[in-house]
Amino acid sequence: VVGDFDAGGLSEYLFSTAQGLRVRRGEDGLSDTGGWSYTFTTLEIESVASLDVTGDFIDDLLIGVPEETSGDVAAGYVGLIPGGLSEGQLLQLEQTTNGVGLNPGIAVGFSDSVERANFGTAVCGVGDLNNDGFGDFIGTAPAMTREFPGEARLYLGRPMETFLDQAAGQPLPRGTETTRFLAAEPGTGFGVVGECSALWPNPGDTQPYLFLGASQDPLGGDGDEGAVFYFRNDALAR
Repeated sequence: VVGDFDAGGLSEYLFSTAQGLRVRRGEDGLSDTGGWSYTFTTLEIESVASLDVTGDFIDDLLIGVPEETSGDVAAGYVGLIPGGLSEGQLLQLEQTTNGVGLNPGIAVGFSDSVERANFGTAVCGVGDLNNDGFGDFIGTAPAMTREFPGEARLYLGRPMETFLDQAAGQPLPRGTETTRFLAAEPGTGFGVVGECSALWPNPGDTQPYLFLGASQDPLGGDGDEGAVFYFRNDALAR
């Protein structure tokens, strides 16, 4: 179940079909017959999240496509789809001019250039970390290779027009994130698990903790027990 993506008053929900990931309006009920839905047919989406990133009080949809290819590099992709799109705009969502991701006139993409970075393995909203009225989100790139440590990239929310102007018709590359969190070493599974969260320990606290997992971190040993890392706000806002 995702947020009220179409601003119709009820939360939408997603489910997998043989054709691809399908978005169905909450107003049309739980049956997969009748009503209206949209199916992603060209993107192999593996992670989704929703929150109001663009500050218009409508939930936006985040998608992660870790096997998306740009040029000759299979590095991954994250897409930000604004809420409140018309049915006509949704039908044009996968009509892209450069063969990568989503329609750059409607949605914003974020890309990677590192082979097998698996960017988009997890996407998650972490609330409004800097209290500016825009939801913030993370996309992870676990990069399960011996050469490249996994990453979690934090993007601060802003108006959709600002995102589109910055992107200028192309996916925003690695390096345009606000902050990048790195695994201690390659192969730890940092960011593999699709869960991350922010916690404000005390009422009125303006410095949240951000929690991220590394599913195969050896914790100082030789096994793959896993670990959870937390980061303080002053490290996030640089």
